[in-house]
Amino acid sequence: MLAQDLALELKRTKALAIPVTAVTLDEQPAACGPHLNKLEAFFVDMYKNEAFANSPVGVQVVGRRNREDELLGIGSLVDRAINGRTSNI
Repeated sequence: MLAQDLALELKRTKALAIPVTAVTLDEQPAACGPHLNKLEAFFVDMYKNEAFANSPVGVQVVGRRNREDELLGIGSLVDRAINGRTSNI
């Protein structure tokens, strides 16, 4: 698939962004084991909480074209899982 085709296909999809939390100075990223390669090591090592303090952290869910009902349903499940809700309200 050509890059132009991929970009066009992505434009036809729907996405839902769900805010989760914000970066805090007292939390450090979890250790993720050995780096896969030098590029990953570079990006992990350059991360500094101070640079991203109070930045939002979220989850983005991408759904199929013309299936907003599925996307909203999955978004609701993700929101309930993140926030510990058990009802459908």
